[in-house]
Amino acid sequence: MIWGLLMLLLGVAQAQDHSVMVTDDVVVTSLDRKEIRRLFTGQSGIWSDGRQVNLLLPPVDSAAMAWLSDQVLGLPPDIYHRYLLEKAYRAGRAPPKIATSVDEIIQDASDLVGVLTVLPLPAGGGFRMVRID
Repeated sequence: MIWGLLMLLLGVAQAQDHSVMVTDDVVVTSLDRKEIRRLFTGQSGIWSDGRQVNLLLPPVDSAAMAWLSDQVLGLPPDIYHRYLLEKAYRAGRAPPKIATSVDEIIQDASDLVGVLTVLPLPAGGGFRMVRID
């Protein structure tokens, strides 16, 4: 019994090594999984205050993208990436930016408002964690 509880606690700790993050200018503090999935897949692109969501994605082969794929999207990173490209192509717009590193996400976010991304914890530097309900 103690071993099972320990494994459960370790699993929770490991699941919390990354988080959905927003820049400090975003008023959202919590979202349910369905809302987060809609934002990351481009089915919704507007914050509750009417501003556009600026999606900055971690590198496809990163631990942050693996976390997003496993914990939020439920599909492999390469399929998610292909989905985003096809969706942007059909809509005639540029796909969301995929950074080459976490540092690039932080640097690019400093020039944007309404940023949604995934970062390793602790993030800091102008980002807040979004609670997933």
